[in-house]
Amino acid sequence: MIGRHRSAIALEVETLTMTDTEYTSKLDELDRLLNDPDVAMEPEKVWSLLAEITSRATLLPTHQTVVGRSS
Repeated sequence: MIGRHRSAIALEVETLTMTDTEYTSKLDELDRLLNDPDVAMEPEKVWSLLAEITSRATLLPTHQTVVGRSS
């Protein structure tokens, strides 16, 4: 049972993550939608891309520096 549960979690995380190429492609598409005057505004598409990009950012590990105190 535990093995199946872990596999399901791994599969879910795998489907939520995207490659750097996919991430860059989504950023380029978002840039085009927002900045190209010849492209019609598609608010639903903009929000969808932002959600996908944000979900990737929340899955990436954060790098924090812990500063220790000296006594």
